[in-house]
Amino acid sequence: MKRIHCLLLIACTIAPLVEGGENGKGIRSIGLAGVRAMLPGDPWALVHNPAALAWQPEIRISAFMMPALFGIKELRTIALCGSFSLAGEKVACGVEQFGFDLYRELSGTIGFGKVLANDLSAGFALEWRRTAIKGYGMSDALVVSAGWIVEVAEGLHMGFSGDNILGETIGVNREPLPQRAAMGISFEPLSYALFVLEGEKDIRHALTAKAALEIRLLDILSLRSGISHDPDIVSAGLSVRYETAEFGYAACGHAQLGWTHQIEVSVRLGE
Repeated sequence: MKRIHCLLLIACTIAPLVEGGENGKGIRSIGLAGVRAMLPGDPWALVHNPAALAWQPEIRISAFMMPALFGIKELRTIALCGSFSLAGEKVACGVEQFGFDLYRELSGTIGFGKVLANDLSAGFALEWRRTAIKGYGMSDALVVSAGWIVEVAEGLHMGFSGDNILGETIGVNREPLPQRAAMGISFEPLSYALFVLEGEKDIRHALTAKAALEIRLLDILSLRSGISHDPDIVSAGLSVRYETAEFGYAACGHAQLGWTHQIEVSVRLGE
């Protein structure tokens, strides 16, 4: 019984950290220190920056799993998302489950991305989120996110992403859900290298600075690494692609909480 109470306390304490970007979803973002605002080709653009959906010409389905957050197997994430075209518009939807019987988060998200001009895209996403705590009941919320991406020059992009822009709350006490904004730039000095700088600000916390590098080799192997400050996170990851399938792994390390490992499988189904 004492272990159950401890797990419940840990879950309620760590959940906001996950929302704050220390873990997140998608091995590409995680391997790059959690950058989110400016990540072209990100299969999880739906939850990072829906404007990036406009830059995905192909149908793509991705399954993501985090077996144990900071080594705690009860705190696991399973998520699935897909992006496709509908009536000429880029659309994506996804589902996610985090936690265990005592503390569980379940969400479903739908997002849209559109090219507004040759060098500018914008998008938004709507997430239904249910949080259930055993003995305390459950609460639902609708969270709206939005973002944009612009090509400043050849190989240089800038992006912005805002989460919970309407200030949604949860529970009878109207506890505020995390509100944060991220803005970053990406630069491709070479056709196989991507460098990203980003700042992310949760209204309740200090600014988090992130820097990351991705190297792509022969369109088969991608290597990633990144660091962030406040909180101090070190991350690394890789993806291996074979024809239409791609397998990925990422790990992020927190100075006090330890390491978290993630895996992902994606399938591309063509235009």
